[in-house]
Amino acid sequence: MFDHNILLSTNYNCKKKIVVNQGGTNSMKTHTILRVLMLKAIQEKCTITVVSRDIPNLKKGAMRDMENIIAQNDKHENNSWLWPHLKGGTFEKAWNISDRILRFKNGSLMEFTSYETPLAAQSGKRQYLFVNECNGVEYEIYWQLFIRTDNQVYLDYNPSAKFWVHDKVLLRDDAELIISDHRVNKYISKEMHDEIEAIDDPEMFNIYARGKTGKVKGLVFSRWGMCQTFPENCKRWVYGMDFGYSNSFTALIKIGLFEGDLYLQEVIYERGLQNEDILRKLGEINYNFSDLIVCDSNEPKTKDWLAYRGVNIWPTRKGSDANPNVNYGISLMKSHKIWITEDSTNLKKEFERYAYKKGLDGEPINEPIKLFDHGIDASRYGSVEILGDQLVFGYG
Repeated sequence: MFDHNILLSTNYNCKKKIVVNQGGTNSMKTHTILRVLMLKAIQEKCTITVVSRDIPNLKKGAMRDMENIIAQNDKHENNSWLWPHLKGGTFEKAWNISDRILRFKNGSLMEFTSYETPLAAQSGKRQYLFVNECNGVEYEIYWQLFIRTDNQVYLDYNPSAKFWVHDKVLLRDDAELIISDHRVNKYISKEMHDEIEAIDDPEMFNIYARGKTGKVKGLVFSRWGMCQTFPENCKRWVYGMDFGYSNSFTALIKIGLFEGDLYLQEVIYERGLQNEDILRKLGEINYNFSDLIVCDSNEPKTKDWLAYRGVNIWPTRKGSDANPNVNYGISLMKSHKIWITEDSTNLKKEFERYAYKKGLDGEPINEPIKLFDHGIDASRYGSVEILGDQLVFGYG
């Protein structure tokens, strides 16, 4: 089993043209590849292109990891391996936020971008390429980038289903497969490790706890798609909030009913938020204190704390079946076509993974696996108010 240093050295020392990182959730794939590429940028003048399926996914994924790596490498430490090599000696001088380019003193640059078509990917050459979450990128786009890359290509993904990497890349002699999982990650809490290890569905465990190729079966939601933005003319809407606290994610989702369809937009999705942090985040998004937030009915202390400070928040109403907070909300959501905005990258991932438990016969039963559900839980809370018997809605 890899530890983080071995995962880093294995990627760095790999001599194959294509380095494929397949891993479970929280396995540090992206973080590790970015560190490797930063080291290469320091040691040789080169151009590095980091690609994901779209800019919102890039900002919440690889770009955020890049910023965290730089923040962790304190510029005031004598043993800093990174800061002295950034152009200008500071992140602010080295990072061009509008062009999404990080520059180094020796002339190296790391650019973060996405391509909508294979034709767009035909422009530019580079020494190193990193396709982040490559199962969301078309093979034709990857191929155009690959043939314009001189040195090495790095790929990473969660192995929830086979795709073009398995059919077209791993069969090549110049490709190396590296498998990792959350046990290499020294930065996540023991509680998060334990939660992942406790996944009781064998297929989900192999995929997300051990990084093995599989296929998520029995997905809860099938009738959903992506849209560019939340409808401007939507009048029936609320916020839903799921509290995460220190070891999990707090999610705030905007939920609206427009022309018969359900629209969802991820507004906040962040780990480790305490009550004061949530209130500050609401201020950052210009939350109007008259807008309704529907939250988990099992967390009255946090609800009361926020309400006392002027937040219009109340607990979700419950259904009447055996699993009221889950099955009732899911049934309401599934009665409509669901649209998720393109900037809701974490919520999209949840919809791709959220599955039912399996019975003794291996068939799905009417109980979702309690995993990858923070944004979906928040969506349920709001959907009960939007779609339930007594409609309560905000006005935008």
